[in-house]
Amino acid sequence: MRVFSLVFWLSLALSGCRGRQYSRRVHHDVPQVDPARQHQDEVTRVLELAVGSDEEGRRLLAFYRERGRYVVLAANNQYRAVGGEDQSLIPIPNAGEALNRFFIETSSLTTRVSFGVQLEASFVYDNQRSTLYLPVLDGFTKLWFGVLAAHETLHAYDHLQAIERVATNSLHDDEYYLGEVRAHSLELRLLDQATQGQVTSVFGQFLDQHLPPGALDNPNAYIGPTNDVMPIVQRVDRLFPLPLSEKERDNRLASYVIAMNLLLADRQRDIPSVVERRARTYRLLRENMRAR
Repeated sequence: MRVFSLVFWLSLALSGCRGRQYSRRVHHDVPQVDPARQHQDEVTRVLELAVGSDEEGRRLLAFYRERGRYVVLAANNQYRAVGGEDQSLIPIPNAGEALNRFFIETSSLTTRVSFGVQLEASFVYDNQRSTLYLPVLDGFTKLWFGVLAAHETLHAYDHLQAIERVATNSLHDDEYYLGEVRAHSLELRLLDQATQGQVTSVFGQFLDQHLPPGALDNPNAYIGPTNDVMPIVQRVDRLFPLPLSEKERDNRLASYVIAMNLLLADRQRDIPSVVERRARTYRLLRENMRAR
């Protein structure tokens, strides 16, 4: 599991920054259908909405459809297949067990707690169990649910394609940071796609106007969630509909701070590789957030 991610630490740091209030969804009576199948179909639709025409996103969507299997927790060591006629029991994979598929776990929070599953975030890919944990749809707007699910699906893809090793989780492991940069770079592209490039444009203008002297030549430069940064973060957030929950709001604010750091790294000049610069800046931000 990619435990204690940067989003987790940023969410803690941002917990006092309320930003816009979130709206509450009104529930109406609907015809009774298989809730697991309904969730499965709706998640696929919001993923498709989020990835749009992005080439990597379309590949991940196909991977999600072909290699993902919906399950819920049935016991401490078993899943139960859901969303179709097959509702068989499936052993939960052992740590490091090689599989050609991954599981999409959608149990309620109460069920997870009863089986001792405690997650740091709403969206988590556990590479020890080849399991993508998703929250209920009602707590997130469709675009953001799809963007965050696409992020974790990329981790599942990297795991099953052996782009990242199963043990990747160390604070000192370059593969971990490169994997996070790939996922957050995907997020930024999808957000730009949804706003006609306005996310990068607004953050880019901020960086051009407010970076301190020497920041582009300083390999230790990063942007934290400080008071002077939050107004621009909230300006970008207004490009999207109101979040539907506190969890969505915190995820969004963390994603914006990370996006600004990726764009800062793009402007630096000390090493040729943009990916390596992004990974270095991501590492700096995470280490400083953990130290708070």
